Parts: sequence; C-alpha cells; structure tokens
Amino acid sequence: MRSLLVIAIITVALPAQQQYKKTHRDALRQVINGNPEKAVVAMLERIATKPGDPEDWFLLAIAQCKLSQTDDAERAASRALKLGMPEARISLALHDWLRPIRSRFPKLTNHVRTAMGPMVGAVGPNDARVWIRTTDRANVALVMDDKVVARGKTTPESDFTAVVHVTGLEPDTHYSARMSITSDAPEPSPPATIAFRTAPPTGSTRAFTLAFGGGAGFTPHFEHMWESVGSTRPDLLLLMGDNVYIDHPKHPDVQRFCYHRRQASAPYRRLLSHVPTFSIWDDHDFGTNDCQGGPDVDKPAWKRPVWNVFKQNWANPGYGGGEDRPGCWYRFSWGAVDFFMLDGRTYRTKPRKDGTGTMLGPHQKAWLKKEVMASKAAFKVLCSPVPWAAGTKGGSKDTWDGYPLERSELYGFLADKGISGVVQISADRHRSDAWLNTREKGYPIYEFNSSRLTNIHTHPTMKKALFSYNKTPSFGLVRFEPGGNNPRVIYEIVTIDRERVYRLEVPIAKLRN
Repeated sequence: MRSLLVIAIITVALPAQQQYKKTHRDALRQVINGNPEKAVVAMLERIATKPGDPEDWFLLAIAQCKLSQTDDAERAASRALKLGMPEARISLALHDWLRPIRSRFPKLTNHVRTAMGPMVGAVGPNDARVWIRTTDRANVALVMDDKVVARGKTTPESDFTAVVHVTGLEPDTHYSARMSITSDAPEPSPPATIAFRTAPPTGSTRAFTLAFGGGAGFTPHFEHMWESVGSTRPDLLLLMGDNVYIDHPKHPDVQRFCYHRRQASAPYRRLLSHVPTFSIWDDHDFGTNDCQGGPDVDKPAWKRPVWNVFKQNWANPGYGGGEDRPGCWYRFSWGAVDFFMLDGRTYRTKPRKDGTGTMLGPHQKAWLKKEVMASKAAFKVLCSPVPWAAGTKGGSKDTWDGYPLERSELYGFLADKGISGVVQISADRHRSDAWLNTREKGYPIYEFNSSRLTNIHTHPTMKKALFSYNKTPSFGLVRFEPGGNNPRVIYEIVTIDRERVYRLEVPIAKLRN
C-alpha cells in the first residue's frame, strides 16, 4: 500500500510524457529537493514498461542511496552498467550521489582514468586548449612526440576537470597528442589521444568549413547526430547555446549531471577529440526558459556560480570580461574570418514595450563595437544565441525582436562605419533557417540559423525565411572561401541522415555598402 500511495504522488510530479532530456534531470532535482521516494517510484514506473534504459537504473540507484537503501542501490547501479551506462559516470557518481555504495565498486575506484574528453577546444594559429575530466583527482599532461608540452590538475573543486593550454605551435599544421594521467592510485591509466589542425595564419585566404548548431538536449536515439556532423569533416564546430539543457541555475548538482551525461556520449566524445570546438550559452544552459540575467554582475546570486560551472566544462579562449564581469562572449579568428561570439543572457534586461532595454549590456556592446571596428578580416561573423531576424518566434520578445532599438543601433553602427563582409549565425529555434535581414542603411545581412542538433521538440517552419526546415534534426554547415576571384560564403543545411537539403551561396560582393 505504501508504494501505491507514492505512485499516486509521483504521477503528478514527473509526467511520463515529458521530453527525454528532462526526465532524469528532473528526477535528480526531486532527490536534491528532499523527495527521493518520488524519484524512486517514477523510475520504477518507467522500468516496468521498458526495463532496458540505463539512465532509469542510474537515477534509481541515486535515489535509493539517498533513502539509505544501499543493497537496492548497488543492484540498480550494477544493472545500469550492464545496460551500457559508461563506467565513468558511475565512477563520478560514487564521489557524491552514490557515495554510500562506493566501497562496493572497487574496480571503478581503485585507479584514475579519463572520464570525459579529451576535448579539443579553442585552437588558434599557434596554440590550442584541451579539456579533460578524470574519475578522481589527478595530474594531467599533454604529450606530443614524447614530450610534455602542457600540464594541468583536476580536483574535486573543478569537478575533476582541467584545461591545458599548449603554445608555440605552427599555423595550419596537423598535430596528434595524448593526454597522460598520473595520480596516487596504484594502477596506471592508458593515455587518451587527440588530433587537430591549428588555425591558418591570421589573414590567410585558405578556405575552410565549420559546423554549427544548438538544441543538443540528450536524446539517445539522436546521438548519432555527432557522427553525421563528423562525416562533413568540419575544420571547427560552434555550439551556439542550449548545449545541455539544465534549467536549474540554483542547483550545481543538476548542472553537473547534465554536463556529465552530454560529455559521456561516445559519438560526441569522438567528434570533439579532433574538431576544435567553441561554445556560448543560451537560456537553458544559463538560467531558465527565456530568462534575463539583469544588469548586475552578482545578481541574481546564482549568476557567478553558473558561470564557474560553464567554465569548468568548456575550453574557450575567453569568458566575457573575466572575474570582474563574468560572461561568455569572446572573439577569435580563423584565417581571413573573425568570429564574435556573443552572450545574450548574462546582462540582458527585460524587454520593454517602447523597444528599449538591452540584450548585450553596455560593457559587451562597447566591446563588440570596438572589436568589429578593429577587424581587418574579409568576413566578420556575428554569432548570437538567438535569432536576429524579425518574426522568427512569432510575437515573442525573447529574440532580437525584444530589443529592436539595440538591434537598429548595431545595424546603424555597421553601416555608418562602412563595415563590410558581415554575416550572422544564430540558434535557439528548433529548426534550420536562412534569413535576409534588411537595414535602414547598408547592405542586407544574411543570417544562418540552426538549433535542432538532437532535440525531439520542433518549432514550425517560417514562410518569411529564405528557407526553413524542421522535418528531422539538422545542423548548419558554412564554408568560407575568402580567396580567389570570387570570395564567398556557402551555407548548407544538413540533416541527421546526412542529406543536404538547402544550399545558399553569398558572394562577398553582396556584403558591401
């Protein structure tokens, strides 16, 4: 009778039809909020109908540990492993969520291994950043040609992550490396390998291709998307926000859980082991749906802690204004192309009926104008987590439609300063689009939008777009050809099934006043 009563409660708390990416995340939140019995019954309900999902057994073990049901928790964790749960996720959970049964899994705790990664992050002409997470504290070293070229340390405070930064590399050169791990554990850990190509020299007109997208909620039957992205052999990858779907800014444990789950995906790990990756966040990684961080640096109180977790999980070349002004904006260059990665959440204010308010905040906006003015690149790419074009989200003010005066200010600035070669990349909408954004002055700006990498949820197509696609998960593929007699940028939409459903060529001649 007791279990029947709990079932009646949990049916309301955790709807069975919710999106997969939310199910286990929200069950963990129940555990954190002091309701582990609800999570237990929710997982048992799922297991009763489909017993083969290791995520259900994993969350069941976490909730049972909270209830001191250690024998049941051990069986559930063991079942998760047998069903394919990556050992690294169990190893990490044994530090905290599964600590009561830690001694029962000696094979997972008696030596330190790579848990997630290594991930090739920001790469320049002469340097590279490599991220790794280990199963326990360790010293890590990046080794090239049997020589240690960079060192780091993973600790519980960093959630066992480290970013090592190697410098002195040659431009436009292929490198292979291994990440070695040393610790006090008695068994050595096999090295994890990576490979990457450094960026061309600044100003180089060598053509290159990037893949981009957002909306990467964890969905097991869509995880082969990362293999589809890899099949296009991109030179770099831009993850444009909603990369993990957290939606719980006050709960670091939930944030960590979501990152662990995303980073443990084997296809994801393989892709990021050799493709330089740059990221920004959007609402579901920063706060909650359609949120505004507000003008203050440390209000709300969760703003800086969320930023710290974000930094632990990426290897970007910069993070806004640093400790004095946390954020995720930065600039980087790839040959003859400059990228301006924007933060549309941290200092965003509430949209107003009169069109005032800010998405970027004064500090970031001043930075953007200064950096764009200083750019000598043939192409300047403004990368926003939300769409620039009008009408991309109906009547919602969450896109740049909520900040029309600031958008007009930036458009006018580009025109007044004679800035050529501008294109836009954006995410947020669960589909892939191409838009042509007109301005009061200056040439129209082409916008490439894509944000349904692995999401189940879909947004409707838009008739006003040049093209709009939502039938399957998809990503954007952008090729820059800055050299030759016809410099141009080419945008393609590629489906999870590797079908190229749209192609748009934009000569640089169209990007001049």
